[in-house]
Amino acid sequence: MDKVTACLEALVEAVQECTAYRDFEKAKIRLKDNPELKAQIDEFRKKNFEMQSLKEDKDLFQELQKIQKDYAEFRKNPLVEDYLKSELRVCKMLQKIDQDIMNVIEMDIDDFAGELNL
Repeated sequence: MDKVTACLEALVEAVQECTAYRDFEKAKIRLKDNPELKAQIDEFRKKNFEMQSLKEDKDLFQELQKIQKDYAEFRKNPLVEDYLKSELRVCKMLQKIDQDIMNVIEMDIDDFAGELNL
């Protein structure tokens, strides 16, 4: 086993053992008994993702306000809020890992990066 593979396995294990990930797993388990609520959460997540991924000239602030208004009552549910907050913590952690790696690994894509729709 090479060093990168060993370190990757150690990183995966560390992520799985961290509080943020364990909290997220607990939140997922609590939602197993409520598939309708999980479906609503997934719909909210989908709309949020679509809003963040808009490439059109739509007003993102206006779109965000609409989502916040439409889901304000829904977000008051402690199961919903716990799930979404724990998911966000895991996402931020994974983004930081990715960013830290990409900050030191030069992939030489500057000449065409703008064409990648990232």
